[in-house]
Amino acid sequence: MARASPFVIASLVAGLAFAGCGGNTVSATSYVHTVCGAATRWMTAIKTEETSLSSNLSSITSPQAGKQALTRFIGGIENDTTSMIDSIKAAGTPNATNGSAISSQLVDDLTKFRDSIDKIHTQAGSISTASPQAFQADAQNLLKGFQSTSNLISSFGSDPFAKSAQLEQAFNRDPACEKMR
Repeated sequence: MARASPFVIASLVAGLAFAGCGGNTVSATSYVHTVCGAATRWMTAIKTEETSLSSNLSSITSPQAGKQALTRFIGGIENDTTSMIDSIKAAGTPNATNGSAISSQLVDDLTKFRDSIDKIHTQAGSISTASPQAFQADAQNLLKGFQSTSNLISSFGSDPFAKSAQLEQAFNRDPACEKMR
């Protein structure tokens, strides 16, 4: 099973600490705290999905069961990402240099990621279960697409903090962000 590397997940999480998109303006400190909490919940949810899939692999005895497990896994990540987007939107717009642009960009990037996962989820529904070999070939192709989509996370920007000293400072001071530093 291909997984996003810890670096890829850490890159997304770092970006999450500095973005959001909502109608109300909030302090950089409040915003960063809310987004770090959302990022932590998102990472925990994905790890739970991954653990569930891993623990169930040995009980998969047919292509149909494998297809169901992959579909549940990818659908779970899609749902978790949608929840993350909703949380970031609800966080408001940080009252900080480039706060609106940073928050909008993160929501846009996460939406692109989620939409890519949605396409893979749809493809998972089309995996062949005609034979173990057909299932394996389709599943491997699906996982390649999943890995490629996961790599989108690392392209969100190497230093989202560079555009807002206020958000960077809030991130470095907030204990809720500690796991992401």
